[in-house]
Amino acid sequence: MAKINIHIYDDLVKIFRHEIEEVGYPTASITDPYKLIISYFTMRKRLVEKRPRKVYYPQGFTCPEPLKAGLDVLVHKFENGEDVNPHLSRTTKTLEFPDMMLFDWNIHHFHLGTELKPDGYISRTGDILYAIVSKDEVHFIIIQPHNHWSDLDLIEIAHQNWPELISTFKIDGKPEVAFSSTEIAQLRKAHVNVMITTKDGTGYLGMGMGFMTDGSSGAAALEAVRKAHEAKGVEKILIEELNKIESDLGRNDMKFDVEAVRLSNGIYAVEHNYNIWGIIYNFKSIKEQYGL
Repeated sequence: MAKINIHIYDDLVKIFRHEIEEVGYPTASITDPYKLIISYFTMRKRLVEKRPRKVYYPQGFTCPEPLKAGLDVLVHKFENGEDVNPHLSRTTKTLEFPDMMLFDWNIHHFHLGTELKPDGYISRTGDILYAIVSKDEVHFIIIQPHNHWSDLDLIEIAHQNWPELISTFKIDGKPEVAFSSTEIAQLRKAHVNVMITTKDGTGYLGMGMGFMTDGSSGAAALEAVRKAHEAKGVEKILIEELNKIESDLGRNDMKFDVEAVRLSNGIYAVEHNYNIWGIIYNFKSIKEQYGL
């Protein structure tokens, strides 16, 4: 039987490491491949992809007069598919920073300044915009000060205005325990995921899919597991197909070297010297996709 050298999972880790470093995050301290992939998907969760989105406002939404110009700038960027990442927290500079509100409730917060600072971030504002960002839409929740990260009113506003937006995470029945905003903040510090109870008794799981026991993003960990299984699955299929080729050709001295490569159109694929290839990931470069 021919010796077949296929290391798709390892190659995929290398690709993700390159993508992370291309954005500007150091990865030398991340030696575990699985943690590297989690870091990659955490980065994608924290950053906002550059694409046009329709903006929705809840009933009663107001903006303080001093922040209206900054809000107009942000709305224009969302509607025209421009880069809104400079409006995010400066903690996005740190790959390992756990954004617990985002991880738990899938809510971003944006600063509403108008001046772009030398470090690439918009000038900071005391009051910030809390919003839920999806693929083609962004739902503005409220403008209020920092540190309302576990404020149940954020979920209440979404529940009252767009129940369909969070319906996937709605649970049957009424939760036995209705945790307060303060209790949720305390439990987050211990990386404990809890259900949310609205004023009318409706229960929800965390819309951001919560966090792992080490505080990392649960959604990112799930994607990392999926991607690992996918890469290893493709590897298994290729080995089987290459062995069929060997058998059909009646040779036992064939050596196949398969590696993951990024094609010019942004598609990641695995290929070898006999031009059999399978797509394992398909996306534009992170810098292009996120406008960095």
